Amino acid sequence: MEAYTYSKALTQRERTEAVALITLVFKRAGYISDETEQSSLSTRVLRGEAATFLAKKGDLLCGTLSVFDDGPLGVPLEDIFAPEISELRNAGKKLAEVGQFAVYDPRNDVTMPVGINPALGLFKLVFAYAKANKIDTLCITVNPKHERFYHAMGFVRWERECSYAAVNGHPAVGMTLDLHIAEKGPVGLLRKLLF
Repeated sequence: MEAYTYSKALTQRERTEAVALITLVFKRAGYISDETEQSSLSTRVLRGEAATFLAKKGDLLCGTLSVFDDGPLGVPLEDIFAPEISELRNAGKKLAEVGQFAVYDPRNDVTMPVGINPALGLFKLVFAYAKANKIDTLCITVNPKHERFYHAMGFVRWERECSYAAVNGHPAVGMTLDLHIAEKGPVGLLRKLLF
């Protein structure tokens, strides 16, 4: 079985391929429709305003995940979770948002179950990126049906659940991960894989 190779998207072509994969997977999940214009997150990926990571098998792109650093543009999830983001900033946290996550098996034309896809390798790159850039808190917005996967990595859910226009009004919960706590947390298989 061919192993995945991981890299950071460095070229416009790689960023365009990542957005095409996101669009395919998000359309199949109902998060965007044919009428939906490109999301502001995808636009930021295309403009190189995010650190975008890729997982490939040979020449086939099978997964992507991006990090949006906090800065003048803020973080995308601030549109619906502004109080939570303000609280983190006021506490002196250096934060970033993780988003535009998609995994797909182009050979079989299916979205892959978490257990057999490159998700952990992509998140390992994100955590290394965060550590190298002295980011101590990662935030993410997820559909509640995917919450268990993120909880297993140490993400903690914020209380509110809301409808998120960026994904066709699907439900969304915000989650946060304090990397200092996660890195020193209980030793387990997931921690060994990610840190």
